[in-house]
Amino acid sequence: MSAEIVVMNKGAIALAADSAVTIGNGSRIYNTSNKLFMLSKYHPIGIMIYNNADFMGVPWEVIIKIYRKRLGDVKFDTIKEYCQHFIEFLNNEDLQLHTCEEEYVKDITLNYLFMLKDEIINTIKLKINEVERELTDEEQIEISSNIINRHHESLNTYENIVNITADTVDYIIRHYNQKTEDWVKQIIGSFLISNKDFGKILTMPAQLFIKNFFGNMYSGIVIAGFGEKEIFPALISFKIQGIINKKVKYVLDNEKNISLESNFDIIPFAQTDVVNTFIRGFDTNYI
Repeated sequence: MSAEIVVMNKGAIALAADSAVTIGNGSRIYNTSNKLFMLSKYHPIGIMIYNNADFMGVPWEVIIKIYRKRLGDVKFDTIKEYCQHFIEFLNNEDLQLHTCEEEYVKDITLNYLFMLKDEIINTIKLKINEVERELTDEEQIEISSNIINRHHESLNTYENIVNITADTVDYIIRHYNQKTEDWVKQIIGSFLISNKDFGKILTMPAQLFIKNFFGNMYSGIVIAGFGEKEIFPALISFKIQGIINKKVKYVLDNEKNISLESNFDIIPFAQTDVVNTFIRGFDTNYI
């Protein structure tokens, strides 16, 4: 788990990060990684990474170095413009990140299906321990149905990602419907599930790519510093996951600006409990 922090006042901004980093789906963790970089070689703009250290299979460090070289001495008036330019760069045809789309779709879909599978298994086991006997087919179907319906309804409560249009669902269905069906059969098919509930599961993966739902499969990006026309430092952070249908799935997470009224700020990222405890004297979860 990462621990990162930004401290800023009217005169300066400081970014700090630990060296632990997660690769891919969380199966590999390294403790010697750099997660803090200069976004521009010529201007006071920094970038920090937390959670996943790669994007579409490419390490963020590699992507940032390429961006910094392409950016050159170009400057923008605000931190927000630097963020927008960086996100647009990720869609650049030269990077070829979109060629990893199928692997991205597979990783996100399988991760969600395995989570669903584990919940069904654990709930059935708890029920068996409770009643002290094997469950009937009808009882297993009812348990699976309740879990599937709850997940289905829960996904629909999330807002759509602003920059990903509704036609992305049609795109996913056209390109990945058969693969999704194969993945569902492979992972969920061994359970007793009604045809209606099986159909619901097939519609759920497409929602993962258009909804503001990230689970643990995302990278946290913090871009901070001084824009050309910003007297005081500013910060923007966002979650980003991948590229689907040539659109980057990301959502703004935090935006902070120092001003005459607000002259300092301390913002923790990733594992925030230790920083909050240090600042306030107690863990906010305790309240």
